[in-house]
Amino acid sequence: MEMQEMEIIIDKTGNVQVAVKGVKGDGCLALSKNLEGALGSVTGREYTGEYYEQPETVSSTQQQDLR
Repeated sequence: MEMQEMEIIIDKTGNVQVAVKGVKGDGCLALSKNLEGALGSVTGREYTGEYYEQPETVSSTQQQDLR
């Protein structure tokens, strides 16, 4: 699994940019939700290629042999 990280940039005027990396699909929105709420209103979004990729899923199968 790729490392998940958030890059936060604050410019001289106080505008904040948040970039989420290592998260596929809309999981990036869930990851940044609390931070966005604390900072105020979102004025725009730009989605990276990772947003349009399918998140990795893990499935397991358990088999039981009854004898």
